Amino acid sequence: GQHDFTCLYGQGQIKKEMKNLQNKTLSSCQEECQKTTNCIAVDFADGVFQREHDRCRLYEANEPRVGLAGPMGRHYCVMNEHLQEGGLDEADKLCAWLNE
Repeated sequence: GQHDFTCLYGQGQIKKEMKNLQNKTLSSCQEECQKTTNCIAVDFADGVFQREHDRCRLYEANEPRVGLAGPMGRHYCVMNEHLQEGGLDEADKLCAWLNE
């Protein structure tokens, strides 16, 4: 579920996505990642501007663009057990406003 991930505004590393998906919700996007070998992170667009075909992007270990949500208002989410490979650290986990 959502508590297995730390999320903040941002995007994964440019051109490094493993898969582009059309999932309509962040939680279903995260579930796809959990089912996908080597996936440790997603970014998800829920801003005003969205492209259907890559609303949900899956990532392996990468160097994310944290804080750069882009025009599609992306959230970048990393599995908690893979924070460092996903480019985040424990401090990010504390600041992650999406972790309720």
